[in-house]
Amino acid sequence: MEVNELIAKGIEALEQEKLDEALALALQIQKAAPKQSVGFHIEGLVHQSSAKWEESITALTKAIEQSPYDPALFNFRGFAYLNLSELPSAKADFSEAISLEDYEPAHRNMVLWMIVSNHVQEAIDYLTVRIQTKQEDPENFEMMGDLMMRVGMDEKAQTYYDVANALKSQA
Repeated sequence: MEVNELIAKGIEALEQEKLDEALALALQIQKAAPKQSVGFHIEGLVHQSSAKWEESITALTKAIEQSPYDPALFNFRGFAYLNLSELPSAKADFSEAISLEDYEPAHRNMVLWMIVSNHVQEAIDYLTVRIQTKQEDPENFEMMGDLMMRVGMDEKAQTYYDVANALKSQA
């Protein structure tokens, strides 16, 4: 089987949550194309799906060694660090993903990092800027609604949820 076919099958297995199959294909990809990041990327995502955070970090670090300019890899590794409460490493990876590319998932995970790190006001300020610059993104409004709920501002939260729902219905 060619590498591209292995990759397609690995991604398909991962999407179908056939984790054992996806992992086996990821290992085949790594053997067939050891200089490509995709086999390690798939392996890292398989481990994340199983909440095997250390294994995910190991695989994603290898992927980053092969593709050091891929923001998704840093974002996924940062998420694994966040789940291990390795907050400085998580923040560093989210920051790197954002610096490589204005990578929306990393922005959301940065807000999550702020919440987990108990920097709620910083998260509110960050999301305010994100909402001002990305007014069409419903997830920013949803996250702001969640933050408003967290600080006891239920009516204001509902306003953000309403905007998010309106944006989703327009999409």
